[in-house]
Order: sequence, then structure tokens, then C-alpha cells
Amino acid sequence: MSMFLGLTLESRGWSRTIPPAAALALLICFQTHAELRAKTPSQQERTQSSPEELFKCVSRSVFVVEALDSQGSVIAFGSGVVVQRPGPGTPPNTLSANLSDTDNENLITNSHVLEGAVSVRVRREHKTWPASISKCDADLDLCELRVLGLNAPPSPLRLSATLQVGEHVYAVGAPEGLELTFSEGIISGLRESDGPGRVIQTTAPVSHGSSGGGLFDAAGRLLGITTFVLKEGQNLNFALPVEAIVAIEKAPISPSPTGGEGTKKSAVVAEHCDPQGIGQMLAGLGLGELGAAPSESDKWVCKGNEAKSAGNLNEAIEAYRRAIALDPRDGSAYRELGRALDEQGDLDGAIAEYREVVRLIPNSVDSHLDLGNMLVAKGNVDDALSEMHEATRLAPQDAYAHTGLCNALAKKNDLNGALNECRKALDMKPDAALLPWLHRKYGILLQADGDLDGAISEFSEAARLEPDSADAHHWLGSALEKRGGQMQFREADALLAHAESELRETLRIDPSYAEARLDLGRLLSWKCDVVMILMHLPCGEAIAEYRKALVLKPNWPEAHHELASSLWLGGDTYRDEALQEYATACSLDRGDPKFCKDYEDHQKQWDSKHHRRK
Repeated sequence: MSMFLGLTLESRGWSRTIPPAAALALLICFQTHAELRAKTPSQQERTQSSPEELFKCVSRSVFVVEALDSQGSVIAFGSGVVVQRPGPGTPPNTLSANLSDTDNENLITNSHVLEGAVSVRVRREHKTWPASISKCDADLDLCELRVLGLNAPPSPLRLSATLQVGEHVYAVGAPEGLELTFSEGIISGLRESDGPGRVIQTTAPVSHGSSGGGLFDAAGRLLGITTFVLKEGQNLNFALPVEAIVAIEKAPISPSPTGGEGTKKSAVVAEHCDPQGIGQMLAGLGLGELGAAPSESDKWVCKGNEAKSAGNLNEAIEAYRRAIALDPRDGSAYRELGRALDEQGDLDGAIAEYREVVRLIPNSVDSHLDLGNMLVAKGNVDDALSEMHEATRLAPQDAYAHTGLCNALAKKNDLNGALNECRKALDMKPDAALLPWLHRKYGILLQADGDLDGAISEFSEAARLEPDSADAHHWLGSALEKRGGQMQFREADALLAHAESELRETLRIDPSYAEARLDLGRLLSWKCDVVMILMHLPCGEAIAEYRKALVLKPNWPEAHHELASSLWLGGDTYRDEALQEYATACSLDRGDPKFCKDYEDHQKQWDSKHHRRK
């Protein structure tokens, strides 16, 4: 039996979401750790911050923790707090020895958050870091993660022995894997347990997904790790004390808290569908049988998650709808339903559900971005712009928010606005997941604005960052080809050779890339035009690429038109076939007058030549 319980029953209701602040830490939030070590608990009382200042300070130490399966998909999420790392010899009931002031790559979360995980990552907004489990103790229900390069400020710790019932406390976590929330309450009880320290009972609301989040005092010190909620117990929320963080240092290194993916059970399932042993734990804390069962809404969300993981989308959708019927304020159920509908191809239905998520959790940047992207895909650009503008208002330093706005503005044909937003996003030095795409998008916009040299620079950077991206090499090759076409023959040779190299690299990575075959055909045709004109020979390599492109996309009018042009230049032998290709291009795309005009002009030339022969 877990000392603190390896399972969680948490609230799934509405909560006010506040986006993480990007401002510099306010000095009044923390004294130096050396000062804290030198003082007694009574001397550690520091200047109290306003709730707004406190959130800005402590939220920088709280992250989303994501449990991943073998495919890299998220199977569960929770929260985690960067803490001062006690030295290996630190007694569980003291913080006076071996606290590190500089070690800021260690994060504490609940072990049940990682149940079933093959790998783990940590996220803040849209930036992610891979994490490794350095310590894990199932009895304490705590794991320590090592996150290289995190560089987040560690939270100073405060022992439960110094706490008093009635103190104001603040919970910070990432409910539903969304933006951080900030809730206020008091310490309503301090429960003795078999583990180190006293379990903290608080009135500060704690939502599902906040397992592993932090409970802080008014001076910004970490008091405990939010772990479980008794939903039927009249606001009974509990946090494990920081003494347990010290005690975990004595735990052996564990590669997985639950033995890997073989369990096929996510933390969401554990939290809401498996309350085994909950009564024993409650009795151990002197709470009897209060609220041991998860709500019916939680059970249906859990069933939906299980069905979705198994690939049963219809069953999952029905389960999420039942959860919503039971609890219409459950933002996570609407979100999961929206995701399932989107995966099923019901974009209208997904948009409707995400509108509910935004209504219930209006300060969630991710929800506004997701809804905005869906609206862009639907073609509702004006509403998409509204969502993207709200995302950038909530998180003005979020590169993903500005990228979303850039994309929506581009769809609106506001080229200057799109360029400005993409430039802003690039200046924010986004993470490695976004940066290549952003360079490519910015290059596309520069090319549309007529700045081919600038576009080539952006495409080159995208290809450098993602050498195995067919898209990156294709855009670079296409831009080089266009730039070479603006030069004289000798000046263009080097650029065209580079363009050919990039297009061939695109096709090496993805032989089915039809657009790259078309562009390579154009380049090869351009290179041998002179020879064809003088000797009336077809450009065989170009024609071969056009034919391959048409195998991939048979009804592509542009490819038929380019094939026709190459065949026509091959002389009389090929002109009947060329006319057939011109006619096909015209019939497939009546919206482009050039295709039909070229067909008519070449037909007249051919008819005139035959008439003269007669």
C-alpha cells in the first residue's frame, strides 16, 4: 500500500486559467537560499507579495509533465515543480544541509503521473525538453526528473513542521495539460501520516492534471506537491509535504515508475478509474471513507481515453458526450471530444467543442490556438484571426501564438501583417520544434513579397536545421530555380546546379513528392531548351520527370501543360501528343485562361503548318 497513495481523485471542473508570465522575477519573491539556510523558521518570514506578483514568480518553476508511449504520443499529463535539490545526506526533517542554489534541472512530480510511460518530456507553453527519471519512490508517490537545459529557477522549500492551520496558500499547476492555473486557499488541516512530514490539507482548488503541481506560501516557498482531491469531501485537497522531497533522495534510481508501456494504463486512467486502496489511505489520514469514489463524469472521460487509445473513435466520442452530459462545466471533456471529432474528420463538430473549451477556460492560450488553427483549416479566417489575436494578447512573448497569427494573416492575404508576426516569432528565439517550420513560412512570405534572396536565406536555414525534411529542400530548390531564371546563362549556372541538387535531395527523401518532380522537370527543360531548339530534340529527362509527376497526380493541369510544352519543343514528331496534353490541361482547369489560350494558339500553329503543306 502506498504511503501517500499512488492514485489520484481530482476535480475536473472549471478553473480560471492564467498564462505563465514571461517577466523577470520580482526580487521580493525570494531571498537567497544561503539566507534561508542560515535562519530559523521564524526568521524565514519574508516580505509577502501580491497574488499577481507571486504568480509571476513561482509559475516560472512549474511545468507540464507529459507521459509518452512508444510512438511518442502523450498518454497522460500532470505538473512538476523545479526544486532545490537536497544533498544525499540531508535528513528528511531538515533543509539546513546541502541545498543547491544553482542546480535548476531537477523537477519533482507524482509517480502516478508517469504510469505506463515509455518516455517523459517536460513542456512550458509550446517548448519541450526530454526528461529522464533519476529517482522514483512509489510509496512516496514522487519521482524526480532530470531535465537538461531547463534552466528554470528552483523553488525554495519550507518544512511542514513550520506550517500552521489557517495560513494562506496558493496552488499552481497545469490542469488538463493546459496553461498554468493559480488558485488561493488556506491550510485547513495538517495530517500526520506514516511518511515523512505532515500531509497538507488545503482549500485551494486543485484540478485534474495538476498532480505534481506546487503548493506555495505567501512568500513563494514550496510547501508541498499537490497530489489528490476528494471530490465528494467538501473541498478536501491534499499536498505531499516537502519532507518527502528530501526523503526521495534515498530512493533507488528507477527507469520507470510502473514498468513501462506494458501496463497499457495512463495516469488519467489511474487517477479516475482505479480507486483501489483509497479507503485505507483515507483511514490512515484519519479521514474515514470520505469521497472515495471518482465522479461519474470522470469515469466516462476515462472510458473515452481508453477507447481512443485503442482506436475506437466512435466509442470514445460517445463516452466524452456522456461525461459532458453529467458535468457540462468539464472543459477537458469538451477538449477531448473536439480532438476525437477532428481525428474523425468532423471539423465542424471539433470547432463547436473547442468553442466550449474557450468559453469554459477563456485564458488558455493553447485552446485559442487550437481553435484558431481549426478555423483556418475550415476557411473561417476572420474568426481564426480573433482567436489568434486573443492568444497573443494572453501570451505576448509566446512564439507559437505569433506564428499562429502570422499563418492566419497570410490566409487573409495580409502579407505585411503576416511578415511582421513571423518576424516577431523568430526574434523570440522559438524552440527547435517550431524554428525550422517558422523559417520556411517566413521564406514563403518573403518570396510572395518578391524578396527571393531573403527567401533563399530562410529556406537554407530551414534545410540546415532539418536536413531530412523534404519540404525544406523543395522550397529551397524551387526558390533557387526561380532566382536562376532571372539571371543570364553564365550567371545562373551555379544557382541552377544548386537548385537541381536540392530538388534531387527532396526526391531522395520522398520519391512521391510530385511538386518536386514538376520543378525538377522545369529546371531540366530550361537547361536543355537551346539544344532542343537547334536540333528539334525533346528534353528526355524533363519529360520523364513530368510523366512521373502525372503518375502521382494524374489530374494536375499544370503538369500536363509543362509536359505539353516540352513535347512541343521536340518537333513535329511529338506535336500531336503535345496538343493532347495542352487540351487535357485546358479541360482540367478552366479557371486559368493561359492553359486554354496556349492550347488554342498551338492548335492554330499546327493547323496552319498542315495547311501550308497541303
